[in-house]
Amino acid sequence: MIMQETIMQHPQERLFRRFLEQLQSALPDTAPTDLTSESLSQAFRYTFDVNKMTVISHIIEDTAADHPSADLHVSFQYMSRFSDQAPRYHNLVRVLNHLWLYAALDAPAPTLPHTTIIDTGGSFLEAYWFVVAYGPGLSMTLLAKEIGQSRRYEGIYAFDHNITYKVLNLLHMLYPGVVPAPLPPELL
Repeated sequence: MIMQETIMQHPQERLFRRFLEQLQSALPDTAPTDLTSESLSQAFRYTFDVNKMTVISHIIEDTAADHPSADLHVSFQYMSRFSDQAPRYHNLVRVLNHLWLYAALDAPAPTLPHTTIIDTGGSFLEAYWFVVAYGPGLSMTLLAKEIGQSRRYEGIYAFDHNITYKVLNLLHMLYPGVVPAPLPPELL
């Protein structure tokens, strides 16, 4: 019953979940053991803990910082998890085109320039950790769902323009008045 109510409240949830499942089944389960920007040269599916998720997130954020016209969409699941990363994001917003922070607002949201805060409280997105960088010459996606209560995540990493475009399009469908429709890859 609860699941049906959630689907009724968020019709895109089923689409979002199906999209991630299809990506996971299509990508190899060959995550590199040494996570560096060089080792992340191929897309893969994985199950990672918070530490490895943070390493990949930082690689995507650092790469986005090298592309001043890039947009960055980041889920912290809960705003209370943002505080450890706040200094990093104060520096990132100086060079990004725009930042979208997604989180349940269980703590005060930061005030950052070029930033849109999206309250995901009570939505299915509370279970997802994602970092999506998109812009000319840049397309990186980390998308994972938290599994169980152990803060482990199952998901995908990809640097394919089409995958990133589809993820951003799903976020636009969920928040059409806040998240702009992404440019198709061929127009970047």
